[in-house]
Amino acid sequence: MSKYVSALAFAKQHPCDASWLNIMQSKAVKLLKRGDTGQYGEFPATVVKHYVDGMYEVRVPGGLTTISSAEFKPLKPMDMTAEEFTELFQPVKNPNIPNGDGAFDGCMFETYGVEYAFVVKQYERDPYSVWTIMDADEDEIEDEEDGQVRNVPVLHCGLHHCWPAPIGYLVCAVAHDGKGSVRVD
Repeated sequence: MSKYVSALAFAKQHPCDASWLNIMQSKAVKLLKRGDTGQYGEFPATVVKHYVDGMYEVRVPGGLTTISSAEFKPLKPMDMTAEEFTELFQPVKNPNIPNGDGAFDGCMFETYGVEYAFVVKQYERDPYSVWTIMDADEDEIEDEEDGQVRNVPVLHCGLHHCWPAPIGYLVCAVAHDGKGSVRVD
């Protein structure tokens, strides 16, 4: 299963050119593993191996090709804890929430009014800084403490306002790659 890591963590596991690392140092990189399945454009793709920097060799219909991890869209959302997501992408606090007591530790922005207007401005300035929070009905887990079943939110890269309706938005200091989703537990 693929996941996001900092560019520095990525460089510790894979050979990377210094100029690539200099460009990517403040971004999150999708770390893929051999056998990960997903899509490259409209084609089904399977990761064969890491090539260089953020590039991977993938098998597509007709043979092998080399693509960046940003061009690979996993079939399933990546799993990540809320703490991992916060550490990696650094969501900004919503200044409209006193004491930071709101959802997602006071970082969630509403889908209407001045908060939505702020998100739209951020998206226009940097589309890779915004995540849309959606409720995924098929992703339910049982809480170990009270036994209650609850839905797990799924964060989608970018600004979305389609069905199902978004719960809210996050604006982050660290950019995403523009593709994919994260299931936050």
